[in-house]
Amino acid sequence: MPINISDDNNDSCRLLVNVIRTLTTSASEDQREHEKNRLEIAYKNSGDVIDKLIKAHEPDVNACLNTFRNVSTKITGFKEGTKNVKNNLRQSTTLLECRRDDLKKLWMENEEQKYICNILKQISEIKNMETTIEEYVKDGKFKDAVNLLKKNEILLNGQLSCIEGLSQIRHNVHDISKKLLTKIIDDLLRVIIIEPFEKHLVSLIKNINKNTLQESELCNKLLQKYQKSINSRDFGFTSTTDNDECMYKACAKISDSIEAFAVFDQVDAALNQIYLKESTLCQKCVHDTVTVLNAITNNENRDSKLLYQLIQSLITQFRDSYKYHSILIKELSKHAIYKENCPIVLEKYWESCQRAMQDVISDHLDIWPQRFNKNESSSDNNKLLFRFSCGALMSSQGAVEHGKLNNLVCQTDPYNIITIFHLLNHFALEIQSITKKEPCDLYTFLNSFIMDSFVEKVEKDILGKLNIVFSSNDVWTSIVNVQSHEVCILGSVVKVKNMCDHIFELIKHMETYTLRFSQQWLFILTKFIGYIEEIYNKITMTNFGSDNQVRTSGKISAAWAVDEDISRLLKSLPSWIAITTQTPNETTPVTYQHNITTESELDIKKRNQRESEILIGNLGVQKQIKRNELVTDMDHIKILILIHESLQWFAFQFRFLLAHLSKKSNEIIQYKVPNIDSNNLNVGEDTMINVLNSRISKIETISETCLLLIHLELRVHCFYYIYPLSRADSKYNEDESDQEATDFRNDLYMFHKNLSQLTSKNKWKYLFEGLGHLCASIFIHSSQHMTKLRENGRKRICRNIFAVQQLMSQITGRREMDLDRARSFYELLDHEPDRLLAMIVDKGTTFSNTEYSYLLSLAVRSHQILSSQPGALEKKMTQLREILNYNYSFDWEELLEGTIEYESGISADVSLSKVYIYDDDLMMAGIKGVDDVEEFVKNYQPIDDNVIGKKKLIQSNSNLLVASNDTSGEVSEDIPLTRKDIREKRKKLATELASITFSKYWNNNGEYLTLQSFINDFKDSLNEEEVLKYEEKLEKIKPEDPYCLIKSHRDPLLQGFSNISQKNFGLDYINSLEWDDLYEEHRHLVKKQALMDFTEYKRTNIKAKCFSFLANVKKAKFVSECCEGFEEMRNVTYYSNKPEFKLRILSIKSKGIDSEERTKEGTEKDEESNNKEEVVHDNFDLAFDPIKDEYLIASKARNYINSDIEMRKYWNQRFRLFSKLNHGILMDREGWFSVTPEKIAKHIAERMVTRKNMIIFDGFTGVGGNAIQFALRGAYVYAVEMDPIRLKCAIKNAQVYGVADRIQFFLGDFFKIVESFIGSRKGDEFSFNNHIIDGVFLSPPWGGPEYLTKDVYDLKNDIPIDGFKVFEYSKKLSPNISYFLPRNTPIKQLISLAGPGGKCEIEHSVLNSKIKTLTAYYGNVIAST
Repeated sequence: MPINISDDNNDSCRLLVNVIRTLTTSASEDQREHEKNRLEIAYKNSGDVIDKLIKAHEPDVNACLNTFRNVSTKITGFKEGTKNVKNNLRQSTTLLECRRDDLKKLWMENEEQKYICNILKQISEIKNMETTIEEYVKDGKFKDAVNLLKKNEILLNGQLSCIEGLSQIRHNVHDISKKLLTKIIDDLLRVIIIEPFEKHLVSLIKNINKNTLQESELCNKLLQKYQKSINSRDFGFTSTTDNDECMYKACAKISDSIEAFAVFDQVDAALNQIYLKESTLCQKCVHDTVTVLNAITNNENRDSKLLYQLIQSLITQFRDSYKYHSILIKELSKHAIYKENCPIVLEKYWESCQRAMQDVISDHLDIWPQRFNKNESSSDNNKLLFRFSCGALMSSQGAVEHGKLNNLVCQTDPYNIITIFHLLNHFALEIQSITKKEPCDLYTFLNSFIMDSFVEKVEKDILGKLNIVFSSNDVWTSIVNVQSHEVCILGSVVKVKNMCDHIFELIKHMETYTLRFSQQWLFILTKFIGYIEEIYNKITMTNFGSDNQVRTSGKISAAWAVDEDISRLLKSLPSWIAITTQTPNETTPVTYQHNITTESELDIKKRNQRESEILIGNLGVQKQIKRNELVTDMDHIKILILIHESLQWFAFQFRFLLAHLSKKSNEIIQYKVPNIDSNNLNVGEDTMINVLNSRISKIETISETCLLLIHLELRVHCFYYIYPLSRADSKYNEDESDQEATDFRNDLYMFHKNLSQLTSKNKWKYLFEGLGHLCASIFIHSSQHMTKLRENGRKRICRNIFAVQQLMSQITGRREMDLDRARSFYELLDHEPDRLLAMIVDKGTTFSNTEYSYLLSLAVRSHQILSSQPGALEKKMTQLREILNYNYSFDWEELLEGTIEYESGISADVSLSKVYIYDDDLMMAGIKGVDDVEEFVKNYQPIDDNVIGKKKLIQSNSNLLVASNDTSGEVSEDIPLTRKDIREKRKKLATELASITFSKYWNNNGEYLTLQSFINDFKDSLNEEEVLKYEEKLEKIKPEDPYCLIKSHRDPLLQGFSNISQKNFGLDYINSLEWDDLYEEHRHLVKKQALMDFTEYKRTNIKAKCFSFLANVKKAKFVSECCEGFEEMRNVTYYSNKPEFKLRILSIKSKGIDSEERTKEGTEKDEESNNKEEVVHDNFDLAFDPIKDEYLIASKARNYINSDIEMRKYWNQRFRLFSKLNHGILMDREGWFSVTPEKIAKHIAERMVTRKNMIIFDGFTGVGGNAIQFALRGAYVYAVEMDPIRLKCAIKNAQVYGVADRIQFFLGDFFKIVESFIGSRKGDEFSFNNHIIDGVFLSPPWGGPEYLTKDVYDLKNDIPIDGFKVFEYSKKLSPNISYFLPRNTPIKQLISLAGPGGKCEIEHSVLNSKIKTLTAYYGNVIAST
């Protein structure tokens, strides 16, 4: 085993280190001695180890020494061998140097002999080269021919250049090079241009009859040339494989040609030659194409369609040629040095194509004169707009004309561009995409021609056509039938429409120029509107005058037609909406039939009444209508109705054109253009589509105005003829009929005859509908201006009414019941005034309050005794007001009235009101526990004087306007007015001024304005007597307070009326009149100016009124959501058809449930209710049992009410619920908090029961509180209750009040009762449309006192039954509905119940100064203020 030397060494080293460390650090002598001994021992051991190692490795050392000796001996031997080889090589080199010169001489002699033989061979080949090249060219091997020629040329100019006698050979080689290059260029042009064109032509003629082609030399040549290839696969592109083969062969030929050019370095020269020849070749090919098309087409078929075929063929040929040019470019690009020529090749080719295309287009569009002008004016410009080749094809003007005639496929006409524009435009865009050059020459050519030449020609043609159409004598009388309209329309309008169709075709084919052609539309519409307005103004104005001057007076119907109030009212009626929304293709629209069938007689009556009111209010009876203020010429009526029908048809047709524009055209007409009005003034910029729509809207407005004018003209004729018929006296004998009646009959007959022939039945019906009501209203209204009416006068008026009724019945085909009403109005004058009042009480009201006042006033004035008694008229009028008000016992006031329109388009007339009820006497009776309530109430004196003061203040405020007009003088004498009183008074005057119509304003102040301005203008010309007379009269009629006048009329000098007569009449005319006549003329002008001032005042004042409306809503303390509902207010407009002001407030955002959700939820509820088992009470005893029903006796309920926390407060209020509670009134627990307080129920009864023996339907009678008050008021009541206990209470309570005989009780579900009630009445003579039920009262369950804890009481979700469904069922019984609900019911839900165009009144009942409940009224229950 070998000794581990490393371990021993390590131990020794460590030992040595430890010894040294110990010796240096140890302080003890013994320690050092010890370490010294250890070191000696270790040294001895190390020596022993070394000796052992030397003995062990001695053989290995001897072997190494022997091996070294052997290697040294071998190296010495190799060195000696190398030295010997070097010596041998040195001897061989010496021998080779001695033989080198001999070998070189022999090699040189051999090379010279080979060179001479080769030169002789090359000279021989050059001599025979021409024949070889011809064979190559014949076989199409241009590349081989060029290589051979180039090879020989190199030899002649290279190796053989020093040989004499070869000059002739060199000259021949040069000529051969030129011929070969020309041949290759011609062959290349044949491949890339000629063959694509000719192959396309052959494809056109190969199937044509040979007899047809015999006359064409070109066609025969083409057929002969390609006869062998027509049926082969080498001809045309019959399939993809054929196409690939042709392209491969062409690619090979083109590649060989390029290689040939490259060999001679003649690529640039060859391309230049191609550029020069391409243009001529393209024009020749185009000429050949025209020739072929003419040869294969009959002369009769040469129209723009053939031109389209020509352009299509040329484009196809150019594209085929471009494919080969692409191959040429591809082959050129393979050579790096020729890549820069590739774009030039394409550019030059497309320039030639476009030049040829421009020439053929110019020939067919007849724009050659423009081309020559262009050339003359721009001879230095190389890129002319209209190009033509100046080579062999066109050497002179004669050659041009000759070529023009031969290069046509149809007649020259600029309108040919319509057919080919689409092709050319796409081709131009294609060229731009290929060449990357915008715009290309062809696009510039098209754009310049259309914008500079074609559009101008279109404009000139349109203007000429318009002048021809509207300069003819029968422009407004010639009529034609069109398929899209039921009645005839004007032929001139059809011609204008055809012009618009022509422009539409231009836009359809040239979409890029939609904006420019749209301007032509705009031009046509503007001129068209101008012609229409001219004839309209001519019809609606009448010129008359003396020798020196001409005066102009407009027609009344025309003034009414543009009056905002009248036109807005008439256009809001369902009949107008129906006839104006119909399209020309729907002359009997479903919408109209739907409106006619769904409108009830009451709706029609209200509509006619509104129209009559506003017409009578605007015209009044201030003077007799003059005949020149009527449209009396029936030819003019014909023209107006024809204009209406024609414009309505035209507007629809034009909108049809706009709707069928392409997507691109629609985008283009969104660009903004200057908007020029009819006076050629720029009114700003707008999109073209908006400008066009504005013109069409104006045409529609003119159409509607014409129809409205005819509608109003009929009514003006009624005023013109009926006012004289309604006078008390007459110049005719008693047995003679009035001439006005005959004239009226003749006029209406002519109207009927013309309108029935020229318009549709629905419009004819619309025009004559309501005339009977208007005539009746005029007869009745005229009674207020009669001083007195005797027997003969009354009979004459009745006879005239009957004559008018017969006439109207003959026209409309039905009896005009309204004229029966007018006749009965005058027949009532047979009775004494007292008898008239008694008849009103007994029979109820059949006329309005105003009409009754007219009737009673005329009866008193006509009475022999009463007419002379002072105060008799006022006394009778007071009695009339008391009868009409029916002893109304509560303080009621209307807060405001307006029309609310939601974003959905639904609108309703809404009025807000309050009633002030005080029952503190009954409340105190309950607190004190009195027995005789009636005696207590009679002697009751309120403790709180504030209640009485507030009540008196409300009464005085409600009559403030009356007091300010009637007793203002007395008040000023007794009680001096403070500044606050004056401010309040003027505020009230301003409110009244803002709420009245112009008719009332003029009646109040017109005479003052006329007289004051008359004195201002003519005072210097009047004598003193006349001045005093006028000033005295002025003092009497002068308004007591200047604030009775609008602001512009408060100036004493009345600057707005200054010199008004002189400005309008002139001094000559004024001097020719008497003062009285001048005064009347002056009055007419003042009224006209005052109307303008008043209208402006209304417009400027309306916004403040709207904000006042909102402020009053808040002030009225209605629920907060009402005010929040008016979130946005815009487009505020003013209208008035009553003395009270009305506001239209748009965009009230509804926060309620959507109608769809509401319908869905209602359906679910209905299904749930139908699934419930119905409770049957057939055997229930409704009789009162004093013992069994003792718990129901209200006077004995104190104990169990006091034990019920929720019911405690009702005990002290018991007499508020029933004043006769101690007389045996019965109530269950729910009855205590659900019964209507007695005085509120009494107020509702006074609102609903306006005459005796009315029939009221109480849908949820409960314990009978409301039903009893209805019966006490004199009505018969149907009372429904589904709970038998409460029904028993109601029966007993009715007995207590003594009205059980006037109430019929029903036990059952409200909905079932209504359905059975309606079903039982189906066979009756009187249906519910005639209102057998006069009114419906609804007070459904509110769900207990918890309703007070809710912020909003939702009519859909919070009520135990569906409140909307309850209302819908109630409308089946009667439209007159009172809905009694909690005060926190959303007002918007109540408005929505009125439906579109409906009306409702929302009244808060203020009980002892606190809003207690809310009642919504619908139908005739709404208060008339």
